[in-house]
Amino acid sequence: MHRDWNGKGWLCLFLPSFTYVLADCGGYEIVNCMGHFFDWNKGVLILRRDPPHELLRRTSFPTNCRIDLDDIKATEWFSQSILICPDGFNEAALIGIMEQNIRIGTNHLVMVIDRNFSMFRKISLHINQEVYFFDPDTNVAKETYSVNGVRVEYPVFRRIPSTGQIQRITTITFLERRSNFHGQHFTAVTERLLPWVNFRETALQDHDIMMTPSGDIWYNLDQSQVWGYYKTIFLDILGPQMNFSTSLHVRKDRNWGSKTGTGEWTGMIASVAKHEADMGMTAMTINPSRFEVANFLIPLGTETYAIFIRRLGREEWSWQSYLKPFQDYLWFTLGLHVILTGLALHWFDLYHQPNESAHYQKISQFLGACWLVFGSYFGRKPNAVSAWRQDCQKYLLLGILLGGNVVFMAYRASLTSELSIRRTQVPFSTMEEFLASGFKLSLPSYYDLYLGIFLDAPAGSVFDQVYQTKVAGQEDAYFINEPDGLEKITANEDLAVFYNIESFADYKMYQCQIEAPWVTLYPGLLSVAFPKDSEYFPFIQYQTMRLLDQGTSSRALKAILREHHDLVPRFDPIEINGK
Repeated sequence: MHRDWNGKGWLCLFLPSFTYVLADCGGYEIVNCMGHFFDWNKGVLILRRDPPHELLRRTSFPTNCRIDLDDIKATEWFSQSILICPDGFNEAALIGIMEQNIRIGTNHLVMVIDRNFSMFRKISLHINQEVYFFDPDTNVAKETYSVNGVRVEYPVFRRIPSTGQIQRITTITFLERRSNFHGQHFTAVTERLLPWVNFRETALQDHDIMMTPSGDIWYNLDQSQVWGYYKTIFLDILGPQMNFSTSLHVRKDRNWGSKTGTGEWTGMIASVAKHEADMGMTAMTINPSRFEVANFLIPLGTETYAIFIRRLGREEWSWQSYLKPFQDYLWFTLGLHVILTGLALHWFDLYHQPNESAHYQKISQFLGACWLVFGSYFGRKPNAVSAWRQDCQKYLLLGILLGGNVVFMAYRASLTSELSIRRTQVPFSTMEEFLASGFKLSLPSYYDLYLGIFLDAPAGSVFDQVYQTKVAGQEDAYFINEPDGLEKITANEDLAVFYNIESFADYKMYQCQIEAPWVTLYPGLLSVAFPKDSEYFPFIQYQTMRLLDQGTSSRALKAILREHHDLVPRFDPIEINGK
């Protein structure tokens, strides 16, 4: 194998810890070396023309060095690293390749053998390029990157010549070291989705707009007019912590983003994919098609799809409700107990009376004894025991007072529970039952993802049948915003609305008027979108995960929900546009 590179040849060497490959200056031609393909995108390991001197032969960076340098990435040094020894080659060309090809140092760790740090002082790398420069004379390794015009340098580790061991200079990991963006400014598109992001529609002014290079019209949105979970996390917490600023914009078409039949994207997803926006700072639903053109942070929320209808009235109460706490056999047992206990008490009365009473008096005394027992079941205290009833006093206390109190407490608890339960009969609980019901369906006209659930459903599926039967051609097929959808539900008993529970839950005034008979078992995941090749994404992802791990985001959400009605300005429904 031979090729000229500035008049010099190249060669391949295989050492225990590294595979050394010397490729040409262009760096993009694929080289077949011992059956393995290497290029700049897959990992080129470059060595100077002459074989490595004895120092490099002795500098066998151990496998665990890769883990020591970066505790976050669980990849092994020998399989994912790149070693560059630029001695004797065109240094300017090599620097140009490393600076222009942003993937160098992002997918694979790069180690440059750089005597006296000559390349280190000249090169300007992106923040997400993991490149270490090792000076064999001082046995020190450094890293550098540039962000927002600021050059940052870190000494990372040193090699101890006597032992050959690696000693870390800093204990801060790679992702932590790059979590300061030095005032970098981000352009973000956003949209309302309660409770994650919210703002007044009056904050969008026609005189305060801008046009993007692709011709999209954006409203400029003042951050002070925005509130919600995501705003707190990304603008109020991460912004100061990671030292970046953000300008917010809202697309005039208010489109979230979907893939057209020609394969092009619309809405905020298109703004992110075309790099006109650095992030989609709102609660975007993560799905496979969107994931093809954008990176998403770990899920920060869910949206639970449901079909809402006007709340049905509860069943009417009747006198039979007071019989429901006890089953029939228990009522029979209590009645039998009343008769037997009453007979026992009546026998004691007859036993102690010297004169025989009239027949009607005996019946009256027996009924009085029964009433005494029955009343004890429901909290009535027996009369004081007379002197001629002292023989039955113990029986009276045990059989009536104790037993009666137990029955009374059980009955009162069961009756309270029975009367407090709102019993309703839901008209449907599955999508198939909804299809067979007499309800019409209304969908949000402004949220293409929800429309796509029905429009893109396979022909003949239940979602397709629901759309064809209950949406297509219907007068109330769509609603223009959340309050409009809620008003449609409460005004029409035969109309249902498809939306998410989390957003409707923010409208407290409607909660007693609506219910959701059908709720999906598979909620959608929500997060923030970034361009696929965003160099800042890994570090924002890392800091977001740290916030979740520390519970900061959970506390922020609880604070928002707790203070929502006290601190957040409310607005009339006519001011609200759609999601």
